[in-house]
Amino acid sequence: MKRFVVEYLFVAVLVAAQCGVIYWQGHDYVHDSNNLYKYNYIHQHGKEIKTLILGHSQAANGINPWVMGDSVFNMAEASRILYYDKEILTRNIHFLPNLKVVIYPLLYQIDNGAFFTQDGFREYSVKEYKRTMGIKAPYEFRWVSDKPTLGEILSIHHFASNRECDSLGYITMGDGFSDTKDYIDIEVNEDSIVAMLSIMAKTCNERGIRFIVVMEPCTNTFNSQSVDSIRLAMIDRIIDSVKVRYPVEYYDYLNHPDFRSLELYHSQTHLNHKGATIFAKLIKEDSGL
Repeated sequence: MKRFVVEYLFVAVLVAAQCGVIYWQGHDYVHDSNNLYKYNYIHQHGKEIKTLILGHSQAANGINPWVMGDSVFNMAEASRILYYDKEILTRNIHFLPNLKVVIYPLLYQIDNGAFFTQDGFREYSVKEYKRTMGIKAPYEFRWVSDKPTLGEILSIHHFASNRECDSLGYITMGDGFSDTKDYIDIEVNEDSIVAMLSIMAKTCNERGIRFIVVMEPCTNTFNSQSVDSIRLAMIDRIIDSVKVRYPVEYYDYLNHPDFRSLELYHSQTHLNHKGATIFAKLIKEDSGL
């Protein structure tokens, strides 16, 4: 009995110590993140990339680069906002001398405002972009509390480790459908979005690179409950404002008839692997890639 108690206490101390390390190191994710892998990839294999996919999780697991042709890389990552995509493109374009196409997914919510969302993963992401790519937040950003709870940090590590990308940056999502409300009601700075998209379009135009913006498909439930004419009109204004100055190819798949079946979705706004494959082929076909 005494030996059992000693062994139990030893294991308990080890577990507590490991949790303590994670807790006190805070946001420094101990494994190579997707962002770090993708950042290193474009630096080491930039000459091989002809099509670059940017964006958030809807693109990271919603556009399958393997079926889009030669030299396609998916640089998208969960919870990324437009600001970081703009910085990634403008800072690293010289590593991509053979780049022909940049694809950016315009989320219906227009997630520029999602940066204000006070949840652990997005706050963690702010730290990670600075750590892995040297990109500072666009303004001062602080945790809601001085220190996140152990549960928050463990959940962040679990979230990141369960969504590792493959060699082309693609994150495969399973067939199980999660009927969750992925949308959030956010304030949108329309002028800021136009300005950032214009910088991306200008960067591409100066180098003869096609800049393609796509509106990703969502379920009928999401579209019926969340899509409103005011937001859609604003999106049209944003695209038109950028087009006035720079060439932009825009493809709207929000209500596309090919994506009505729930069998193509992982959640209300995220495609699963089957849906991502169909979507990638459709983009390729419509844009003539």
